[in-house]
Amino acid sequence: MTAGQVSAQAGGGGTQRSDLGRLDVIAPKRFRAGRTSLVLAVTAERAGRLSVALLKGSSIKAKKAATFGGAGTFSLKLRVPRRLAAGSYRLKLTFTPKGAGRAVTRTLKLTVVAAKKKAAKRSATVANDTTRHLRGIPSRGPEPRIIP
Repeated sequence: MTAGQVSAQAGGGGTQRSDLGRLDVIAPKRFRAGRTSLVLAVTAERAGRLSVALLKGSSIKAKKAATFGGAGTFSLKLRVPRRLAAGSYRLKLTFTPKGAGRAVTRTLKLTVVAAKKKAAKRSATVANDTTRHLRGIPSRGPEPRIIP
């Protein structure tokens, strides 16, 4: 998964890279509220376990853990609440390499932007009736012809 794909999945806004020892992570800088999953691209040089948490202050909004059996590039999908409030969040990443006793932790900043508002639908009948009355066209159809 490329940086462009990660950015597109999050709704645009660019990406950021972080190095956790033997693990490289590509995460979005911005995330559009209303989406249900946050996608991360992870490249591991060796086996290990990754834990991800989305934090707003000290409150955990979403979390996920993954175990990598070996080297490779993976995508990690973090399920987030649909009604995530706009604002500043932190993405806490913790990687423990296999056989190592100590974990490496990094915290990334993530900005959640408000969802795009949908345009209000206008009622077709109300719009048509008002334009007919304004133009002087009868709303029931043409007048019947009287033949003498």
